[in-house]
Amino acid sequence: MSQVAEEVAPKAKISILTGPTFAAEIARGLPGAVTLACKDEKLAKQLQSSLGSKFFRAYVTDDVAGAQVSGAIKNVIAIACGIIHGRNMGDSARAALVTRGLAEITRLTVALGGKKETMLGLCGIGDLMLTCSSMQSRNFSLGAALGQGKTLDEVLGTRKEVTEGVHTAKATIELAKKLKVEMPITTAVNKCLNEGLSVDRAIEDCSKEEGVGGGPPGGGCRGQSLFFSLCLFFFFFFFFWGRGGGWAARQAWKTNALLARQIRTLDLFLGQNGERRDNLLVRRAQLSGRGQHESHEKGRQGFLLSLERRQGDCRHRRSG
Repeated sequence: MSQVAEEVAPKAKISILTGPTFAAEIARGLPGAVTLACKDEKLAKQLQSSLGSKFFRAYVTDDVAGAQVSGAIKNVIAIACGIIHGRNMGDSARAALVTRGLAEITRLTVALGGKKETMLGLCGIGDLMLTCSSMQSRNFSLGAALGQGKTLDEVLGTRKEVTEGVHTAKATIELAKKLKVEMPITTAVNKCLNEGLSVDRAIEDCSKEEGVGGGPPGGGCRGQSLFFSLCLFFFFFFFFWGRGGGWAARQAWKTNALLARQIRTLDLFLGQNGERRDNLLVRRAQLSGRGQHESHEKGRQGFLLSLERRQGDCRHRRSG
C-alpha cells in the first residue's frame, strides 16, 4: 500500500499503523498496542505521542515493508487456522499452522527488504496470534465456516464486511512466484478460495510438505537449523555438567574425607579386622565417583597401601 500511496501522493510522508487489535475493543477503551511503521523518525515520534493514551500504545519501527507484509498475509493464515478449527482438528494443529505461517510471512518479508525482527513484534507474531485464534476475526470465522462445509459464496453472501484474506491470497501467490519464495500454506488457501480445490484436498496437500526448517521463523535452511540445535546442545551440556558435576565432586570429596577418618578410627581400635575395612572401602568406592570405573582398582590399591603404612606406624608407636 505504501508504494501505491507514494505513486498517488509522491510528496506525502507515509506511515503504517497495524497490530493485534480488534476495532470494537479499542473503541470501548480496552487496552491495546500496535506497531507504527514510519521512515521519518521525527514524524513517527509525533504520531506516537498523538495517538497514544492510557490504554493504547504505539511502538515505532522503520520497517515499513515488514509491517505491511505481516499485516496482510496474517489474514490468509487466519483463514487456514479457521478451517482447522471448523474441522475440529485441535489446537496442536492450529499451533503448528501458525508457526509455519509465520515462517512463510518472514520469508516474503525478507525478500521484499523487510526485517526478520519485525516478525517477532506486535505486527508479526502478535497480530498473527490474535487473528488466528478468535471468531471476532473475519478471516478466522470465514475459514471456520469453510471447514464446517459451507461454500465461499454462501459465507460471503451473508457478510457486509470485507474479508481481506480472500483477495490477499491470490495477490500474495503472484508476488511469491515472482520472488521465488515458497509459501505452501498460502498456496493451499488460495486454491481453496480461488481455484475450486476442496478443503480435504488442501489439508492433504499441506500434510505432504517436507518438514524442512522447523527452527527459527525464517526457516527453510537445514544448515542454520542444525547449527542452532548444536549450539543449544553444547550450551546445556556444559552448563548442567559444570554445575551438576562440580556439586557431585564436592559431595564426593566430603564423603571420602569422612570415610577416611572413620577407617583410621576403626583401624586403631580393631587392629587387623580386614572384613570391616573392606566393607568400608566398598562403600567409599560406591560414593566416590561418577563413571570412574577404569581408575577404581588403582585407587583401591593405593588406598589399601596407605592404610597398611598407617597401621605399621601405629604398631611401631605402640611397641615403642
